[in-house]
Order: sequence, then structure tokens, then C-alpha cells
Amino acid sequence: CTACIARRPKSDWPYLARGVAFGKLKQFEKAHQDIARSLELKPESYHAYLNRGVISVYEKKYDDAQADFERASQLKPDQAAPFINLAATGLERATELFNDSQKPNASVLAAAELQQANVALTSAIERSPQQAAIYSFRGRIRMAQNNLTAALADFEKANKLEITPLRRAENFQQIATHQSFFAQHCRGYFS
Repeated sequence: CTACIARRPKSDWPYLARGVAFGKLKQFEKAHQDIARSLELKPESYHAYLNRGVISVYEKKYDDAQADFERASQLKPDQAAPFINLAATGLERATELFNDSQKPNASVLAAAELQQANVALTSAIERSPQQAAIYSFRGRIRMAQNNLTAALADFEKANKLEITPLRRAENFQQIATHQSFFAQHCRGYFS
């Protein structure tokens, strides 16, 4: 990437590519510098905002990540990726809150994050309704929300959409696990 930058210093893509590489190497300051330069050259770069958001999640800078994913969704409102990443950010926040017993109202805040993740994934599904992984992800969020019926429906939808045998087997395992869980938790409620 550095050689590309030397040959094309006014192009945004080499800076973005190098910034992503630095992010994967966990050299976050360098990653942010390169992505900032990419955005100077192309201020409306969907990919720069999306990738900077991912790097911010790695750094646990969730507010920054959320702002970047929201900006990416404004730049390309028909794309599912920003909404999937918003949901992943919410799940990260919720997980940290659930694990932080010292924080007042942690469980209430975590539940709100999960609800926002659920809404973001519903938006992603509206944009990409044939993507099985989104249904599976939303099913896991709904399980965490204890919305078992909706979770099961998402896992079943993911299974119907999945075309690879390995993924179908994984989905069947999730469905079986969650049907068993659902049956155990609902025993006696309907009899």
C-alpha cells in the first residue's frame, strides 16, 4: 500500500487499504491516520466510514463506531452492512454491561442495547432479505432477549435460506438446541 501511495498520493483507496491493514495489525493510531487521510481525499467514502467504525469497535470506542456506521448507512442507505455492524456494536456493549456488575442499571442498559441491535438487524434484513447470516445473528440477539419464539423463527428462516450443507447443519443444530430450550422453559405454561 505504501508504494501505491507514493505513486498515487491523491487517491483515497491506498490510504484506506493501508488503514485497514494497520487496523488488522492493531496499530490503531496509524489506521486512523490513514483513514482520516482517505476521508480528506474523498469525504463521502462509504467504505472509509464503515472500516473506521470496525476499527473503533476493536478499540472499544463504541460511540465513535456507531457514528461511523450511521454515517455509512446515510451514504448508502440500501446496504445492509452498516446495520449489521451497528448490531454487532450493540451486542459488544450489551456483553460488557452484562459483565459489569458494578455499573448501576447495567442489565437495563444492556437490554436497551440488545433492542437497538434487534432493530438494526431488522433494517439489515429489509435491505438484504435473502442473507441467512443476518437472520441467524438476529436469532442469537432475540435469544439473549429471551424472545424464544422469534429467535426460533429467525433460525428456521436462516436454515431455509442457507445453501451450503455445513451451514444448514449448523442451523439445524441451533434450531434443535433452541426448540429444546423453548420446550423446557415453557413446560407447564400451556397445559
